Amino acid sequence: MNREYIESLMGEIDFPADAQDYFKDCMDKLEAGFLSEFDGVRDFFFEEERDWDGWKDNVSPLLEKLAEKSGIHKYSLEMLMTLELSQSMKASFEEKGYAHEVFIETCGDFTVKLHECKSVYGVWGTFVAAWYPLLFYGKIVKLGRLEYEDFEFEYDVVYEKCGLTVKKGDMVKSLHIPSGAPLTRELCFDSYKQAHEFYEDDLVDGKLICICDSWLLHKSTAEILPEESNTVRFVRDFDIVLNEDGDGFPDRWRIFGRDFEKPDADLPECTSMQRTYKRYILAGRKFGSGMGILIFDGEKIVNV
Repeated sequence: MNREYIESLMGEIDFPADAQDYFKDCMDKLEAGFLSEFDGVRDFFFEEERDWDGWKDNVSPLLEKLAEKSGIHKYSLEMLMTLELSQSMKASFEEKGYAHEVFIETCGDFTVKLHECKSVYGVWGTFVAAWYPLLFYGKIVKLGRLEYEDFEFEYDVVYEKCGLTVKKGDMVKSLHIPSGAPLTRELCFDSYKQAHEFYEDDLVDGKLICICDSWLLHKSTAEILPEESNTVRFVRDFDIVLNEDGDGFPDRWRIFGRDFEKPDADLPECTSMQRTYKRYILAGRKFGSGMGILIFDGEKIVNV
């Protein structure tokens, strides 16, 4: 465990002081008798290129066993392992010539997940560490408000617009939406412009092609939220190609925080968003996911 690196990174990405002190205590416990096991999990991760399932099925159970032995919460160990493994992302970014500021901004996602974990489960850590292998391998970059992933288009759809064609197997940018800041039009367009410049070598006919596959792009978002909301305005940036209903609402923790597991009738109504989503849930309406395409020429979106 590279403690000096972890402590430095926590400061650079603005972990709260209480969280930093907490993780220093956790590292003390690991160094007192469990360091070889922690380092063993780190080394195990790199034995092969692990993805979401590789983390969930292989890495997470090892950390759960270490949590039982050490008395450190599993989610806290998942965050410590995330910070430790981010060294590989740092090396990848440096190899590609990315500025250190881009690395730090991308690592800011850890801080977002830290606060989400504290809000939902009352502990400093992360409960979505399986998402992070993409970052460890340097495949995601955060530019302003949004994150961009090098992505091979995998859908059985042929999209033709603005003289461009997007088909299965084409390389595009998959856009991710971290929480933690307003999704304003100004911030989104600033991010699109940064991405258009950053990915200059990947442009197609001078245009940046992005996709977004998210619960936010499902038709339920426009049915629940007011037309002038930042989220609905963001969704309108995309030409929605697919919309699929799902079972239940697995993302309800994003709306209801630590109360998300309560029965539908007992969900909190502390905010206008919670009230509108609760009404939608109680009405038995469907949630799901949508996939949309955005084509940006450096100044404007040209396909919607």
